[in-house]
Amino acid sequence: MKYFINSQGSAGMHRQSASKRKTELLSRTEAADYLRIAPHTLAVWKCTSRYSLPCVKIGRLAKYRKEDLDDFIQRRTTGLVQKGEKDF
Repeated sequence: MKYFINSQGSAGMHRQSASKRKTELLSRTEAADYLRIAPHTLAVWKCTSRYSLPCVKIGRLAKYRKEDLDDFIQRRTTGLVQKGEKDF
């Protein structure tokens, strides 16, 4: 069973094949593994508002969208060459 966000922005649980799955939500541990940090670090960041990393609260659980994690990584990446820009 996986958590997802439907087109109206509501969270829910549903069983679907991978090709039909809505935006999958990762647990704090899964999100931390994806970012290669400790789960406790994500909890501290949320508690202290250290970084702008959105999470979905479902009861007492914090869930993370993979797209939000990718956006977070992109925003924190330095030294990228923009498309059409020359790297000297």
